[in-house]
Amino acid sequence: EEFQYVIIHRPGKSMSHVDALSRNPLPHVMLVKESEDSLIARLKRAQREDDELRMIFENVKKYRAKDYEIINDLLYRVENGELLIVVPKSMQVQVVRQAHGKSLGVTIVGSQL
Repeated sequence: EEFQYVIIHRPGKSMSHVDALSRNPLPHVMLVKESEDSLIARLKRAQREDDELRMIFENVKKYRAKDYEIINDLLYRVENGELLIVVPKSMQVQVVRQAHGKSLGVTIVGSQL
């Protein structure tokens, strides 16, 4: 099908309402980011408080490990070339609840040692 339409340029001055909306900061987006940052901070802290994970963390820091990697002070398990955050047992329920329905951009798994 063919459509006939006319394109009319409207300067920004005449479209201030649209311009204002496109530049309007969205505070709820920042809250989500803060929530994710807070979760990562809690995961880091919980990894250090978990005796077993702290031992793995220290060994990975000292020696090269093929199954684990440390990125930004966070312990990851490497499975099939994917980095998976190691979630301490003490936080597994909390992480599942927080991640339910949200995409954190990472895959989170329980610690399977």
